[in-house]
Amino acid sequence: MARGVAPSPARHRWLLYPFLAPQQINEQALTVLGRTIAGIPRFDVELTRIGWFGDAVVWLAPQPDRPFVNLTMAVWQRFPRPPPMPGSTPTWCRI
Repeated sequence: MARGVAPSPARHRWLLYPFLAPQQINEQALTVLGRTIAGIPRFDVELTRIGWFGDAVVWLAPQPDRPFVNLTMAVWQRFPRPPPMPGSTPTWCRI
């Protein structure tokens, strides 16, 4: 880690955004989400490209991106409202 850069707990991969309102995330929703994700075979990817959202958020592009698209679509099929981000399913990892 570069000197002067604070560690960030924000490393994540969005599957579906927006997802549910906080008050809708209950044990039943978490159970359905867990079962949905558990049904997706494990996969390997390489993070092949670095990009930026503005000048504050760096992201990494996975290759292949199809496993993430499939994962996003599986979650969306179980939680169809709201739909995935306009334009396409997200295929990047924010760090």
